[in-house]
Amino acid sequence: MTKADTVKTRRVYVNLDKTYEIAFTMRVLFEIENKFETASRGLQELFGERDVDAAAFILSAAAGIPLRQVKPLICADNISDLKTRVLEAVICDFPDGEPDGERAERGDGKIDWDFLLYFTRVKLRFSEREFWRATPRALSKYIALYAQGISGGAELSPQTAFIDELDF
Repeated sequence: MTKADTVKTRRVYVNLDKTYEIAFTMRVLFEIENKFETASRGLQELFGERDVDAAAFILSAAAGIPLRQVKPLICADNISDLKTRVLEAVICDFPDGEPDGERAERGDGKIDWDFLLYFTRVKLRFSEREFWRATPRALSKYIALYAQGISGGAELSPQTAFIDELDF
């Protein structure tokens, strides 16, 4: 069992041509951010005019299905259910159900991937595979445990718990 697997979340499934598990791992979040600029913008597109395109991309990334295979399976009959399933996965896999948290952002809504990867690899001792497979909720819990450890177990205020403010 890897570190990323030790923080359990509820599993979310979607039915297309068969049943697929969808999860918002760091790899999926990275792909969504690259496509839509921020994860929040990707979710906004899901409920906007380009909902089918956004749903296809997000489901492709979250379920590990090729985009060309997913897109023909999305139609007016199932788009509403697919959107609901994506939101369920977001709620399960993100701390507080939010795809963009203040702690890992650079100020422009994008995640500071370099710092987050450095921190998890060096300070939390995750392998690269563990990092990319972890959900944001799992990483958040590990970072909180790390912060608690360096504070001697004392309660930290939210401001001192920000990753970039930790004293290394």
